[in-house]
Amino acid sequence: MKNVFIGGFILLLLILLRFFLIEIYTVRQNSMLSTYKPGDKLFCIKRINELHINDVIVVEHNNKHIIKRCLGLPGDTLLIENGKFYVNNSFIAPCSTALEKKENDYNILKLIDIFNTFGENWTPLNIGPYIIPRKGMRVTLTDSNRNHYKSLFQVDRQNSEYKSRDSLIYTFQNDYVFIVGDNREVSIDSRFFGPIKKSTIRGKILFAF
Repeated sequence: MKNVFIGGFILLLLILLRFFLIEIYTVRQNSMLSTYKPGDKLFCIKRINELHINDVIVVEHNNKHIIKRCLGLPGDTLLIENGKFYVNNSFIAPCSTALEKKENDYNILKLIDIFNTFGENWTPLNIGPYIIPRKGMRVTLTDSNRNHYKSLFQVDRQNSEYKSRDSLIYTFQNDYVFIVGDNREVSIDSRFFGPIKKSTIRGKILFAF
């Protein structure tokens, strides 16, 4: 009877840990090569006290869980120059396992995606400077930065109608982060769809097994 009780207690503890604290994700895409490959199991902790640059996180995007690296926090100024990432004027060294694209021959469709998101003639290798929105950040809307943030306005307002041209100043209601895949050539990430709400983060990856 004692062994049954202990076994039941351990099982209950594992269930509670799985429900509240941890999750296991399976990598299904190539966007995080060569850090993680398809089929890898990732141990994810759900509760995040602090988020840091270079943390690998699980994000809910378009009703799917995607795994990316955080390369910009709320309020940070991001610059991508010749494929190198700078945050608040400090160079962010790439992860040693990241696959970087050296030549500037990205698919034209990706360049169109960037233009539609940011309204600039940016490329996956050259973006910014771009201020990542944080909650309470007020921006005076100009023709330039209105395009930078236009894709976020309705999302930021919980999809309620917001006509950006009705106002000269916008105050963001949410924190955002900038996410990028380690396989920079094939990853569809914040370079294409913009920063994502911090509230969509489902956890932080601790290790693979």
